[in-house]
Amino acid sequence: MKLSINFFGSSKFLALVAVGVLTACNGGNEKFSKSGEGIVRPLADDTVILEYKGGKITAKDVNQFTKSQITQMQEQAVETYEQAARRIVIQKIVEGKAKAENISPQQYMAKLSTPPEISESDVDAFFNSQPELKKGIKNPQTGKLEKVSRSDVKGFLMNQKMRGAQQEAVEKELADAGVTVKISLPPAPAEKIADSKKPSFMGDAKAKVAIHVFSDFECPFCEKAVGVIKQVRDTFGDKVRVEFRHFPLPNHPNARPASASSICALEQGKFWEMHDKIFENRARLSGDTLKTLAKDIGLDLAKFDSCLSNPETDQIVQADLEEGNRVGVQGTPTFFVNGIKVANAFQFEKFKAVIDEQLKK
Repeated sequence: MKLSINFFGSSKFLALVAVGVLTACNGGNEKFSKSGEGIVRPLADDTVILEYKGGKITAKDVNQFTKSQITQMQEQAVETYEQAARRIVIQKIVEGKAKAENISPQQYMAKLSTPPEISESDVDAFFNSQPELKKGIKNPQTGKLEKVSRSDVKGFLMNQKMRGAQQEAVEKELADAGVTVKISLPPAPAEKIADSKKPSFMGDAKAKVAIHVFSDFECPFCEKAVGVIKQVRDTFGDKVRVEFRHFPLPNHPNARPASASSICALEQGKFWEMHDKIFENRARLSGDTLKTLAKDIGLDLAKFDSCLSNPETDQIVQADLEEGNRVGVQGTPTFFVNGIKVANAFQFEKFKAVIDEQLKK
């Protein structure tokens, strides 16, 4: 989840988040939980869910079907608390530094990044990636289609890049403030991740720590996670092996073709080059874009096309999807460190703690 930097005037939102979570996760006069594990409590085994003429169904009967969903709700609740706390820390940091410079918090945030340059080719690429924009966008108030101008797109892209630069600056402010997350869930049992038919990894194949990344090339959060993985590689080097696993989501139509393209790049020894190029162009993926990227990194296009048309290529993607579903992947990106799922892995310190622990074993 990407931490929003539009936090000013958000006290009401924070209050609503806290109340909503407490109401949903604590019943009656139960004491408040002081751990992540207790934030969402499963029902006692003897709790009757329903009755019928032939008997009754208890919580124990359905545990095998609800365990993964309960765990996911626990992770989401812990993340809600953590993100709300981070927003408050950021607000305090920015307000303090703005006061020291005798400027407003908004002015301080504006100083964190310079206005980016948006070229005409950037605007063209955006229109090409969103062909429906040529028809216009429906105004929610009038219901009428309104034309989207080039200046509208340029403004949108500029704002998007500004937010990205400010986001990076905010993450640095958090790191400099020595933020330490104190709430967490107990580690889940390690999963045995089956080998990929076509492994795509960085690092020593026999490294003591293996990180499996179930990812979607069209997912913005997966793009953000690339930076965290780079930090891991820069810090631990060949002590860790990072393996990419394909998990294209059904609502991302270009993700599966992108996965296939990366596998075909792997066939020519350039998986990670293609991986990086695809994420750099995530917002404008299409069949033509993927072909252009293959050409840009120097692939033999005849071999590339032949690989794409080979049914075995899509079978590799499907096998990764099935393996992800088997080990409980609910969304992307999902990380496993030596089979241990790392929730909300956008903070490097979370990865580092798990990896350090695994290296001690």
